[in-house]
Amino acid sequence: MSKICSKCGSTNFDSATICSRCGSLFNDGAYSVGNTAGAVSSKTAKEEKKSIERSSKILVIAIVSIVVIIIGLVITLLVTQLSGHNDTGTGVEKAQVNSATQQEETSLSKPDILASYNDTDAEEAQNIEGFVPVVSLTPSTEHLELKENETQLVYVTLEPDGATNKKVYWEADDSSVINIDFDAESGECTVTGLTEGKTVLWAEAAGINFQGERVYTYITIEVIKGLEPVYPEESYIGDFDVNVKTFLSMRTGPSTEYEEIAQIQDGETVEAYAYEYDDTNTMWYFVKWGSKVGWVHADYLTESNADGYDEDYEEYGDYDIYE
Repeated sequence: MSKICSKCGSTNFDSATICSRCGSLFNDGAYSVGNTAGAVSSKTAKEEKKSIERSSKILVIAIVSIVVIIIGLVITLLVTQLSGHNDTGTGVEKAQVNSATQQEETSLSKPDILASYNDTDAEEAQNIEGFVPVVSLTPSTEHLELKENETQLVYVTLEPDGATNKKVYWEADDSSVINIDFDAESGECTVTGLTEGKTVLWAEAAGINFQGERVYTYITIEVIKGLEPVYPEESYIGDFDVNVKTFLSMRTGPSTEYEEIAQIQDGETVEAYAYEYDDTNTMWYFVKWGSKVGWVHADYLTESNADGYDEDYEEYGDYDIYE
């Protein structure tokens, strides 16, 4: 029998106490008993086995970690998609909406309104001690629909209320579609539809914001055709006095839905030639007032002369003008 050194693997006599090659002591059991034909130390085999086991554990841990990461990514993706559906649609739909909005905003060209009015107060206000800039302008409506010759009032709310310069100027992209009349101090603007079409009404604050920039907002406007005038068969009814606190609107038809063509003051006298009722069972008279004819609300007329017959009239254009 022989002793095989577990450190260098050399063969020694059975009676040897130290390795003849590396000098290792055999009294601590650092050897194995065997023949000289390539015996392998039992300790070395155990170490190799332990090394393999450690490598296997490390590989398993790595694989598990990769699987956990993949599962986490899948869960995150699913949550993101579900959130998109609960909001305003899928990611594709959102992108389409955002793209359309950006294109619409890009197509609007902001006008330099202040340059048109040469407002020196706007420049001087910026040099006032304690200057408070404008933060925002909010329109009373984002979209306005008007009939031809119809008038409506719009306005903006300026923030903060304590801004140094609170003037607001207005301008229409297409002045052939609407006519505007505004008060810069109050921020109000009267809009009248002229012809069928679409345009944008801009409002610009005279004061600047924190970045020293102008503050804008806008209202999209569409003007549509009004109702066609109503022409009744005439037969003189009588004279009526107008009894109102302000004025009585004369319209092209027997309803407030029709275009206003004149404003008759209190105390004026009109000649009535026909009457009709609207959908609310309200009575309207077709009257002559000066050179104009149209429909007025019967509740604001007081009969002054029911006798006689006016034969002195002639047709003129689309209207019957009584003289």
